[in-house]
Amino acid sequence: MLDAIDRGENPTVLGDGSEAFDFVAVEDCGLANVRAMQADATDRFYNVGTGRRTSLKELAELLIELTGTTRQVQYAPRSSATLVRNRIGCPKRAADEIGFVAEVPLREGLQRLIAWRASHKGEVDARRQAAAA
Repeated sequence: MLDAIDRGENPTVLGDGSEAFDFVAVEDCGLANVRAMQADATDRFYNVGTGRRTSLKELAELLIELTGTTRQVQYAPRSSATLVRNRIGCPKRAADEIGFVAEVPLREGLQRLIAWRASHKGEVDARRQAAAA
């Protein structure tokens, strides 16, 4: 979606936008790994997430707001390959057993991502051109 916004295009959502995910900041993923390494738990698995549901429609609208674009969300047919329409994990076991709780709210994480992309635009463009060659 951010690539489309950067190109001056409408961000596209497949389906009606109701499909939802549990978006977690990469910093929180790193924190979860550190907590797991510090914990005494072994042979366990954990959902690394916030436990919060964010629809693709909500995500697109938030990206529009944060980037200041005047473009609107464009909806396209949903892929028939998408079997699971909601992917929200329960972070309770991670909190209880390894002390992991996601710290970066979605809005803040997206603001950081947008700022990072802006400050690395030349580098990212050069890598894309090299990959396409």
